[in-house]
Amino acid sequence: MTNLAFIDTTIDEIKIQLTDEIKEETWQQTKKLSNDITCFRGYLNLLVRNTFLAWLNLMLDSDFVDNLPLEDNLSIWEFVNGNAIDIDSSRIVLIPIETQDKSEFSIPEEWLKIPAWVGSYYLPVEVNLEENYLHFCGYTSYEDLLKYGCFDSFNRCLDFPWECLETDLNLICLEYEYGWDAIPKISPLPVLSTVQKQDLIQEIRSYSSPRLLVNFEHWLSLISDNAIRYQLFSARQCVNLSSWLNQQFSTALSKGWQCFEDLQQQFLIPDFTLTPAVSFRSLSSVDSLKILQENLDRTLVNNIFKNIIDRGIEENLKIEIIKILPSFINNKEDEETRWNASLALQTLDSSHPAGAVWQGKTINLETENLGLLIGILPKFENQIDIFIRIYNLIKDSYLPEKLTLQIIDEDNNIFEEIITNNNDTIIQYKFWGNCHESFTLKLMLNNHYQEEYFLI
Repeated sequence: MTNLAFIDTTIDEIKIQLTDEIKEETWQQTKKLSNDITCFRGYLNLLVRNTFLAWLNLMLDSDFVDNLPLEDNLSIWEFVNGNAIDIDSSRIVLIPIETQDKSEFSIPEEWLKIPAWVGSYYLPVEVNLEENYLHFCGYTSYEDLLKYGCFDSFNRCLDFPWECLETDLNLICLEYEYGWDAIPKISPLPVLSTVQKQDLIQEIRSYSSPRLLVNFEHWLSLISDNAIRYQLFSARQCVNLSSWLNQQFSTALSKGWQCFEDLQQQFLIPDFTLTPAVSFRSLSSVDSLKILQENLDRTLVNNIFKNIIDRGIEENLKIEIIKILPSFINNKEDEETRWNASLALQTLDSSHPAGAVWQGKTINLETENLGLLIGILPKFENQIDIFIRIYNLIKDSYLPEKLTLQIIDEDNNIFEEIITNNNDTIIQYKFWGNCHESFTLKLMLNNHYQEEYFLI
C-alpha cells in the first residue's frame, strides 16, 4: 500500500479513504482465521496496520517495513483485538474500533500486561466500512493509559476516556524527531508448569472465545508464548477441502493429515470398496473391458470396478481400463458409480489427475488408535463430493462398540450420525457440499471425543 487518498478534514484529523481493491486484498489475507468473528477482527486489524505503516512512512519520509510475519498476527487476532508495530526502540499498539461513540474506547488487557506486547503509545482507529475510510483518532502514552483509564474486570479491558486522548496525530511525528518513549518495563507473568499448560490448552480448545472463560493470569502466560499460541491457532483453523483440489495441503499437514501413500506405508489400509465386492470369475477381463466401453449395465459396471479394487487387472488391459475410468468419474449424477470408478483408478494409478484426492490422519480416542480417511471429488461448479471412512489401525481389528460419528453442519445441526455395533470394521459416509460451507466431524467414544473442522 503506497498511494494514500486523504479525505478533507480539519488540520488535526486524519481520515484515509479505503478502496475496494485494498479491502478485497486484505480480506483474502485474513480468511484463514477460524470463524466469521475472528476473520472480521483480523480484517479490521490488517486494514489498520497496513494503512498506518504507509501513512507513517509518508509523514516521516521513511521506509519502515513490517517484519512481523502475517501468521504471527493472525494467531493473535484469532483471540484478541489489536496489533503492535515496533519502530526503533518503541512500540505502537493500534486498536481498531467500529463505534462512532467518542466517549471512550477499550483496550484489551493483553496489550497492557504481556511484557512482549506492551506499547509505548496506543492509537485507536475508527474503521467505517460503510463510508470506506479509516479515521486515526489520536494517541496516548502507556503512562497516561494507567493514569486516566479504568480497568473493566468483567471484559478484561481498559476503558480510556476520549477527552484524555491527544487527537492531533501529527504531533507523534514531531515527537519522533526527539525520540519516542521506550517500551515500558512491566512485571513478568507467572510461569506455568507443563501440566498446567496442557490442561489449559485442552480447556481452551473447547471454547470459541476462551479469554474470558479461563483464569486470566494463566491465559496471559499461555497466549504470550508464541509457540503455544500458534499451536492453538493452527488447531482452530478449518481444513479447506477445496484447496486439496489445487494440491495445497499446508494447513492439513500442520494439523496432522498425511497423503494416502504415506499413511499406507505406516498402516494397513483396508480395501476401498463401498459395498462388499461380488466375485465374477466367469467374466473375463476382455469381457469386462467391453462392458465398460459400452457402459450398458450399471450393476455389471460397478461390480467390475469392485473386482478391480479387490484384484487389480491384467497388465495388458490396464492402460485401456485407465483410459476409460475418467469418463465414469465425470458422471456427476451417479454417485456410486463415480466413486467406484475413482477407487478403481486409485488401485491402478494412484497419481492419475482424474482420481479423488485422499488425505488421512490418525485419531487417538481413549485407548483406540483409529484411522480417518477423507476423499474428495469435484462435483458441479462450486460443489464437492466428500467420502469419509473410519477404521481401526490395528490389522484385522474391529471398531469399538458404540463409537459414534457425527457430521455437524455450520448451523451446529447434526445431519448424520453413525454408531458402531459389534463386529463393525469400518464407518463410512459420502455426501456433497457447496463451496464455502463448513462442517465438523465429531468422533465420540464413552466420555472422550475429538472434533475435526472443515471448510468446503
